[in-house]
Amino acid sequence: MAIGNIPARKRGFGYDPVTRSLGVYVDGALTMSFPPTPGRTYFVNNITGASTNDGLSWGTAMDQVSTAITASDTYRELGGIPSGRTATTNDYVRNTIVVQGTGTAYTYLTDLGEHLNLIGLCQPTGGQGGGTSFGGVRLGADTSNTTGGYIAAEDNASRSYGVYLANLKFQSGDASACWQTHKFEESVMEDCAFYLASGGSASPAAYIDILTSADSSIFRRLHTGSHGGMTDRAVDGFTFSTGTYFINCIVEDCCIGAQDTAFNVPITMVNGYGSIVRQNLFGTMGQGNLQFGIQGLSTRTMVGGGLITYYDNWIQAIDAISATAETTRFIHNHVYGAEAS
Repeated sequence: MAIGNIPARKRGFGYDPVTRSLGVYVDGALTMSFPPTPGRTYFVNNITGASTNDGLSWGTAMDQVSTAITASDTYRELGGIPSGRTATTNDYVRNTIVVQGTGTAYTYLTDLGEHLNLIGLCQPTGGQGGGTSFGGVRLGADTSNTTGGYIAAEDNASRSYGVYLANLKFQSGDASACWQTHKFEESVMEDCAFYLASGGSASPAAYIDILTSADSSIFRRLHTGSHGGMTDRAVDGFTFSTGTYFINCIVEDCCIGAQDTAFNVPITMVNGYGSIVRQNLFGTMGQGNLQFGIQGLSTRTMVGGGLITYYDNWIQAIDAISATAETTRFIHNHVYGAEAS
C-alpha cells in the first residue's frame, strides 16, 4: 500500500515500493513525490514465490516467469497507470522481469509478452549454463518433457515485439525445439543457451526455430549444446522451418552446433534482405560430425531483396557452405583454418 501521510514521519524522505516513488515528508504529510519511469520491475523465484503475489519485491516474488509476463502485459496495457491509462497511445511502457536462478527448472513458456526485459539472475548461461543443481535459470523440464523451453502457441497470439532476453537457458527433453517463435520483432536475445535436457528422451528438431518472421532483431552470444550423450544434439542449430521473413537482423558471436545443419535457411525464406550473419562459430563443438555449416536454399536474388549476407564466420563441417543463389554474399568465411569464400 502507498505510504501516504504518516504522522510519525515528521520530515525527511520515504520510499513507496508500490509506486516506486520517493516522497518528501514535512510534519507527517507527503508534500512532494518523485516517481520513476512508469515501468515496473517484477521478481520471480520458483522456490519462495507464489502465483498470488504481486511480484514487486523479492519478499512478494511470483513463482513462474509466465505469471510475471502476464502481469507485465496487463500493466503495460494500462499505460503504466494502475488505475487505468488516460492516453490510449501509451502502449510502450517497458517493464523488467528479473528471474532468480535456483536448483529447480522453471515451467516452459508459450508467450514472451511484448515490450519487456526478461533477465536471468544467475551465473552466466552463455556456455553450459549449469546443470540441474547449479542455479541457472532453466526454462523447460530437466527430464523428458512434451515441449521445449519456449514454444510459441500460435502466430497472432505470440508476437514478441520489443523483447529483451538475457542470461536464460532454454532446454528441450523431446523432439520439440528448445526455442521456437512465430514473430520476433525489434527484439534482442543475448547470452542465452539452448540445450538438450539431461534426461531428455529424444534430440530436439532445432535449437532455435523461427516459424514466421524476425524483423530488426539481434541474436548475440548464443550457445548450443547437450546435457545428454556426446552425440545427442538438435538436428538443426538456427533454422526457419516455415519462416519467410528474416529482415534487417544480426546474428553475431554465437557458437552453434547441430547434427545436420548449423544455420539452415530453407527455400521458403524469401525475404532475407538487410540481415547479416557474422563472426559466428558453426561447428561440432566436439560432438560428432556436422554435415552442413551454412545451408542456404532460398532461390531469391539479391536484386529481389531476398538473401542474407554472411561474413567472417568460422565453419567446421563436412560441407561448409551449401548455397543455391549468389555466392558473392559470402564474404571472408573460414573453414578448418582456410578461407571458405
